Amino acid sequence: MKLSNTLKFFLLAFLASGVFSCTDKPKQIAKVNYDFLGCFGGGKSTLTIFMTDTSLMAKLEGYDKTILKAKLTTMQLDTFKMFVRDLKSLREETGCTTVSHYTVSYQNEVIRRTDGGCDWNGFDKLKKCLFRPPFYLVNTN
Repeated sequence: MKLSNTLKFFLLAFLASGVFSCTDKPKQIAKVNYDFLGCFGGGKSTLTIFMTDTSLMAKLEGYDKTILKAKLTTMQLDTFKMFVRDLKSLREETGCTTVSHYTVSYQNEVIRRTDGGCDWNGFDKLKKCLFRPPFYLVNTN
């Protein structure tokens, strides 16, 4: 069977579109488990950064079962690296009614920190950077 050039083009474009994946499972780059508790409530979130065949992605699973996904740029990955650097140097402060706990797995290292200060708010700032529109709402319950 001889294929026309147009059909060959569409077939190649379809295969290159990523519909068929060479990898069964995305490769995890980093994971952040975050929880907070204070006078006005608390919550938990998990942020996972992973590589698919074609893209660097972030997935945020919220304590309310909401899941967001976003394709990341290299600048956003740099922001994540700055978050990790700042977290490592974070002094455990007290004085705020809300206490945040971080566990970060990144580059064969596990970093655990507790923040009882009112100034840093690192996870919220990171979320705002990584999940700017367009992001994808995957599931809510």
